[in-house]
Amino acid sequence: MSVLIRFRITASRAALLAMTLCAAVLPLPLLLTGCGGSGSESAPPLPASTGQSRGRASFTIVWPERTRLIPSASNSIIISLYGAGPDAPLVGSEVIARPASGQGSSTAAFDSLEPASLVAKASAFPSSDGTGTAQASGQVPIMIVGGETAQASLTMDSTIDRLEVSPPVLLFRNAKPGELTAPITITARNAANEVVLVTPDTIRWTRDAPSSTRVQNTPQGGYVVFAPHLVGVTTFTFRETESNRTIPLPVEVRGPSYTVTDLNPRTDPVAYRNSETVAMNNTGLIAGYISLNSRRELAVWENGTRRALGMPPGLDSIVVQDINDAGLIVGHGSTSEGTAPGFSVSRGFIWTPTPEGGTFQIVSPPPGFSSIHLFGVNNRQEAVGYHSGTSALLYDIPSQTTTTLPLGINVNTVAFATNDSGAIVGGASSQGAFLFQNETTTLIPGMGTARGINAAGDIIGSQTSYNRSSAVLYQNNRLTRLFPEDTASDSLPNRINNRGEIVGSWSGHGAFVWGPGISGIPGVGAGEDLNHMIDPSSGWYLGNAWDINDQGQIVCIGSHNGTTGPALLTPIP
Repeated sequence: MSVLIRFRITASRAALLAMTLCAAVLPLPLLLTGCGGSGSESAPPLPASTGQSRGRASFTIVWPERTRLIPSASNSIIISLYGAGPDAPLVGSEVIARPASGQGSSTAAFDSLEPASLVAKASAFPSSDGTGTAQASGQVPIMIVGGETAQASLTMDSTIDRLEVSPPVLLFRNAKPGELTAPITITARNAANEVVLVTPDTIRWTRDAPSSTRVQNTPQGGYVVFAPHLVGVTTFTFRETESNRTIPLPVEVRGPSYTVTDLNPRTDPVAYRNSETVAMNNTGLIAGYISLNSRRELAVWENGTRRALGMPPGLDSIVVQDINDAGLIVGHGSTSEGTAPGFSVSRGFIWTPTPEGGTFQIVSPPPGFSSIHLFGVNNRQEAVGYHSGTSALLYDIPSQTTTTLPLGINVNTVAFATNDSGAIVGGASSQGAFLFQNETTTLIPGMGTARGINAAGDIIGSQTSYNRSSAVLYQNNRLTRLFPEDTASDSLPNRINNRGEIVGSWSGHGAFVWGPGISGIPGVGAGEDLNHMIDPSSGWYLGNAWDINDQGQIVCIGSHNGTTGPALLTPIP
């Protein structure tokens, strides 16, 4: 007699394979062989029972058309027979490759099986040799019993544990010109976090409400989202049909993120055309200058009102660089006093607010040096910069003491910024960006010049390659380009606040802001052209963002209806 066991292997809701297992009673010695497969593996047989007949297991796999196959990306199946029990040995294993035509049938046989309780396991793989990550798997117990016929079925479930979509949130700016599009990637993973191969035609999508936002397949097998210029949120749900796993994708089209305040009155056209804001503190006080008769004079803006502070004594023109939370303003200017005709030298200056208005302090270089420049100031009343000979310096404002930083770098060093812990960053022409902290100099790999540092020690700077300057962030010992996808434009960061938001300029675009909240994905940094984040009907084009405070306010220089002037951007709640 023969024992006939038929079982069908299916994945999800449709048939993957049809298998026939036949166990014939054969008076043969114990022997395990495979036939009809592309490979086989055998293990020591189960203990024989004297006097019992042996059987034979034969598997026939019917391959449906690729368009109907589940999983449709599978190209081979491994069938394995095990003894019963958690530590039971492998009896035999066969790899069955999909026929070249993609359809038809394949056969695998396990001969001379001793009657016993076995477990048949099947797994589907994307490769033709049974390698890679399994796309579907299943198992069923079978009983080989002489003189009886039994049937069993095996359901082969998808191994997909979850879907991932990247990015997990799509945020479009309504003010951005042209069609709003973005590519997305959908990845299937198993419980071990391995990628499971799927074909694009197994991914289906729905949306939560009627919308013209849509998803389109690309010829390369990816997906692109198209959104209209309409403010709102559409949530897509992507479903993998073979596993029935789903993942949502919120797609938001956002309106303006900032209001724009014109910082100069139109009743003063000369000052309007020739003024610029360059620094702002956490109280909202803004420092800059007004250019009149080729002279840059100091000015501050407070609550939307500009106030001229005049010129530091003895200086012909000034450059404003930074302001701290107490309102101390630092910068430098030129003077021809004590120089040969036609020559000038630089002096630092500090403006300190007083109840009567404010006072200027001129900072001269140490003996033996001709010029001094100040670039940054912290809330400890320490300023940093460099003096002639290009040596980075620290200037203590209360004691009026200048110290050349002992960097251990001998040539061309400049200090650009310092935080409230006294950490100082800058650049050295021969060795790149540096951090000076606790009397120790650390070179920052990959960064040419460091331009700013916040309270957390995050450092911004620039990196030059192939004649392009790229804005970079050094955080947690890792260097990140702010705009890695843009290889055709220069970008330069100006300031970083204590929330990790960065502002600067981006050639071909304009002023930019970069930060954890810009992408709409919590904790993921991204940058955006500020011109896409304001009302396009405002008439402003923002060319450079100079500073950002901890409230997220940004001071910019831009043009309004063809006239250049300063602007304050305030976040819209």
